[in-house]
Amino acid sequence: MIARVLMNGLFSSLLWILCLSGNTEFIVKPIDTEVRIGDSTFLNCSILDAHGEVSWYHYPVDKKNKHERVVYFKRHVLEPYNKRFKIDNASSPGSFSLVITQAENQDAGTYVCQEEKTDDSTTAELIVLESDPSCSSNNVEGLIGPNDCGLKQDIIQVSCSIKYKGNVAPQLHVTRAKERHYSHANETELNCSLSKEIGQITCAYNEKTDSDFDGSYFICHTNRSRNAQYKCSTEVIKIHYAIGQKSLLAKTVGDSVTCSATTSSHDCVYTWIWINDSHTKTVSQSNTLTINRTGLHQCKANCKIRANECHFYAMMVMASSSIAEKRQMRLWEKGKNFDSKELQPLLSTPVKMSNTFINENLSYATKFEHIRDIHTRASSVISGLTVLMEKLYVLHEYNFTVEVYDLKTFDHERNFVIKRPSNVIVAFDIASLQSKNCLYLAYLTENQLFCQIGILDIFGNVSRHWSIDDRECRLTMYESNVIVCKTNKNQIAEYSAKGEEIVAITLPLNSGFHKLWHAIKIADSKYAVSYIVTESHEHRVSIVEKETMVNGQVSVKIVYSTSPQMGGMNMPIDLVKFSIDHVLVADKLNNRVLLIDTLQDSYKVPIRDGRIKNLKSNCCLEHHPLRMCLEENNGKLFVAMGGSYIKVGAICIFRVQDKREEMDSAEGVSYKKELERINEVTARANHVICGMTLLNKTVYVAYEHCSTLEAYDYHTMIFDPKRSVFIKDYLTNPLDIASSESSNCLYVVDLPNRESQCRIKKLSTDGTILNHWFVDDNECRLSVYGSNVIACLHNTNQIIDYSSQGEVVFRVKLSRGKGFDKLWHAIKVSETQYAVSHKVPQSNGHQVSVIESNENLEIKGNSPRSVRSVYSTSPKFFGMNTPICLVKDGWGRILVAELLNNRVLLIDPAANTCEVILRDGRIKNIPTECKCKIEHHPLRLCLDESSEKLLVAMGGPYLKAGVICTFKVQDTQSA
Repeated sequence: MIARVLMNGLFSSLLWILCLSGNTEFIVKPIDTEVRIGDSTFLNCSILDAHGEVSWYHYPVDKKNKHERVVYFKRHVLEPYNKRFKIDNASSPGSFSLVITQAENQDAGTYVCQEEKTDDSTTAELIVLESDPSCSSNNVEGLIGPNDCGLKQDIIQVSCSIKYKGNVAPQLHVTRAKERHYSHANETELNCSLSKEIGQITCAYNEKTDSDFDGSYFICHTNRSRNAQYKCSTEVIKIHYAIGQKSLLAKTVGDSVTCSATTSSHDCVYTWIWINDSHTKTVSQSNTLTINRTGLHQCKANCKIRANECHFYAMMVMASSSIAEKRQMRLWEKGKNFDSKELQPLLSTPVKMSNTFINENLSYATKFEHIRDIHTRASSVISGLTVLMEKLYVLHEYNFTVEVYDLKTFDHERNFVIKRPSNVIVAFDIASLQSKNCLYLAYLTENQLFCQIGILDIFGNVSRHWSIDDRECRLTMYESNVIVCKTNKNQIAEYSAKGEEIVAITLPLNSGFHKLWHAIKIADSKYAVSYIVTESHEHRVSIVEKETMVNGQVSVKIVYSTSPQMGGMNMPIDLVKFSIDHVLVADKLNNRVLLIDTLQDSYKVPIRDGRIKNLKSNCCLEHHPLRMCLEENNGKLFVAMGGSYIKVGAICIFRVQDKREEMDSAEGVSYKKELERINEVTARANHVICGMTLLNKTVYVAYEHCSTLEAYDYHTMIFDPKRSVFIKDYLTNPLDIASSESSNCLYVVDLPNRESQCRIKKLSTDGTILNHWFVDDNECRLSVYGSNVIACLHNTNQIIDYSSQGEVVFRVKLSRGKGFDKLWHAIKVSETQYAVSHKVPQSNGHQVSVIESNENLEIKGNSPRSVRSVYSTSPKFFGMNTPICLVKDGWGRILVAELLNNRVLLIDPAANTCEVILRDGRIKNIPTECKCKIEHHPLRLCLDESSEKLLVAMGGPYLKAGVICTFKVQDTQSA
């Protein structure tokens, strides 16, 4: 068949043959190749059969001649190719590489490597270049970049072209690199627009100037040469720019502040001016100002851009007389841009500082929204609700059967019967312990005089039980302890998870406690209890505090009680802790749910009596509320109902939202952070992502139990093996990674095998270990502030600030007594303040706090320092669950990755606000202003505000490898 094709010279016939499938296995196939005239190149072709024969054919580019030319046939290179072509088959059996020396224009075209026995073939294109690419740019005297002087910004124009001969055009790529530091590691790939003419291709790149382009040059290179790539480069780009700081800084009297504009000019002159009403005064002729008076200060810069005089305001500072005023001024600071147009109205308006500041002008409202109902299957009154492992467990009083519902779909899944040797005659209550994946049940059997507390698995098997001295009781949990309310004995008893009694508190009759309905623990020594008052028989909710006497006896004091004017409570049968100061009350016979504020001595009725007509409320109950269960992770409140007209129990489900509306009376403006997903990449390593950082436009990713730090190009998020760092034998179990731009290095914290102490390693980008030191904990997280490394020690509750050489600059140990336990992450937000995410031992809640040092941080030392907490997230920031990673933005706000809630929060400590900027994508049909969703657990965050990008590393039980999502970030302003 090959002979017929050679004789007929039919181009179409040969192509038809090449499309036929055979049994030949090509180990190496030729690829499209670019070669410059006069240079040498080669086309590889190898087959599996070591005794097989291969022929090479050439289809030149000449349109007038569409016939093939035989290059190599039956072990001979034919004329005219035998002068410059040869076959290299010495490397391995079955190899028939075609070597071309001193390439000429006529060599361009299609080359076919064909196996003789089966006629199977593979093809490649040879593109012959006339010369190297030619580069040019419009950089002559330098380009005008971003500026605050009103000068028009130039456009960088780069052009790259090359002449060629071939059926396909050569591939041209434009990259940008820094002057005198050229290497593939610091190149940045750019997108250029291609234009083709006959025998020529041009790549044009146009971009608005940016200060980051200063000192760079552009490289244009081919991509398919078998030897060194052909390239050209432009001259070094000079960008003239001058930019002032856009935000208003809040400082106090006595602070020093340095004014430094971001500018390419080195001969700027700075002047500080103080403004008071309509008066101005020059207070400094240098760029440094020591503040000695309150009010507005402005720094004026006089620089040069090319030949142009440039005057602009480089910095604005509002000075106050105290730290409290400084934090309040952060509201004024947010989002103000001071360009030449906005500055004049500001200066013409008198700016006054009051002697005292009131609380932030914020309104708080908790919104309850009825979303659906569940009608249970058992024909008995509901006596208990609890949530365990994404399931809702429903207990019935006389049915002895527990129903199980899916927490996401609310569909009924299964039932189980309480398995006890003696028959259960009544079930009082049910509770759950997440850490042990078990249930606690309060019940009464026919052979017992007293109530039993049983520990059950999720199938109803009782593994342990104990008795209490009362025939009626109720249950709740506090951390891992069981709280039992003894109805008739007027006692609150606290037991360990195994049933060992920790404390028993008797509420005396002479203090008004007659019959207890329910009790919950809300803090280490505080309990909320609902009961009947002894003499007046009114129904009340009180907060009692445990006190230990000198002789060891336990007594209580009432620290809060609802007043009779609080709406006439009628049988407050169930309590749920909503926050440290708020309690939800199921007011049974009034068919309503109350939200009591014990701090303000006030209450609201978020869920009303549905029997009252013409009531403007979407949240109503048609029957008596019996039990409640608050599922904080997803913001759901379950209310079980019953009544004389209900044959089966019903459960109302409400969505709970904590709404915070910021009302700036002076501005009427709100600021939000909007995100738009622009990229997603699946990590290559099949391990959990434990760290992510950005250095020199490269994203470095660390994985648990992996010795390689993977590198990704920041702009394209394409894996780059050349920049990846492999540290065999020196990196066994990384826990986190951070980077320092000023020191141009990476920091990795690692827990070596069989070691009890973590080790922090300082690395260069090529993997060289520059320094290392140990920390006294087996769990540690990192962040960077300037050239310093911040270590957060999880188990020992410490934050250590190290210099770049590993010397301790600052150390603080946070105590459990002040609400700090199990630190997840810590970042430095200012010279004296740190933000830390942690567990709260008293409430078992999760929180983000800001602490401030009481001492001068310039004094180095290894001894712990004293700090004070200046801010903590409110329990109203609903259901924070494992805030595993923190990042500070340019406005002083904190981004929080909530691991188990699948969301990212934006917290503003100065304004005391919280915004969900990335929400849980698993929850469907939730009306929200947050349009961006994530489908897996957020593990690490990396924010680059210069490029307005947020990187979120995610993982989860259903992911074989980690996922990194890139979001476009923009701060928007709305009236």
